[in-house]
Amino acid sequence: MTAPATESSTSRYAYNDGSDKVPTMFAASVAGQNQFGSAKVTLDAELSWDINQTQLATGDFNGDGHDDLAALRQQNSTVQTWTWNWSGPDATFKGGLAGWTDSSTSWPYEPMRLVKPYN
Repeated sequence: MTAPATESSTSRYAYNDGSDKVPTMFAASVAGQNQFGSAKVTLDAELSWDINQTQLATGDFNGDGHDDLAALRQQNSTVQTWTWNWSGPDATFKGGLAGWTDSSTSWPYEPMRLVKPYN
């Protein structure tokens, strides 16, 4: 697989112990060709997150030119948004920042959809 040097691939993996990690594979030039390198864990989620009650989206949410990660999740009786901004030098996401939080009674999680911004 070849890819431009600025590309990356990010996914979420659920481990048997209940934790979730987001590994990222970056494109690198190898023998004159751009190829994806080894995966690096760029976000290590807490065991308290239920991925079945979480929606993820990527986008440049802080305008720095790098993809960030956003989450909409239901936790107990609340609905919350979170963002993780790309840190750059160490190729990981900075600690999550809690955004909006409200009661899941007022804002039911089921009909909500986190949409990817166009930028």
